[in-house]
Amino acid sequence: MKFARKTPESTVMDITPDLAKEMLETSPGNRRLRGWYVDLLAATMRRGEWRVTSQGIGFDLYGRLRDAHHRLHACIQSGVTFQSLVVLGMRPDAYEVTDTGM
Repeated sequence: MKFARKTPESTVMDITPDLAKEMLETSPGNRRLRGWYVDLLAATMRRGEWRVTSQGIGFDLYGRLRDAHHRLHACIQSGVTFQSLVVLGMRPDAYEVTDTGM
């Protein structure tokens, strides 16, 4: 698999709308998508206000998307390429403790 890794690694990548779609296709499912939040993130991307932070796009060791569903949907909606930290090779249960405040 393209996003599969046996050990954790990270890099900053340009996320195009096409790459965002490809990443979302690996998702085994996630929390409920909040449309208002996708709209907010997409507007931020369109205005050129997106920033790289330590909050990355996360894949488990099998190459399945576990974190960043809202950001990836916003990329597709906005049509804007953005930069993001991408973390590959996370433990499959790592997502259970990600964004628990939401």
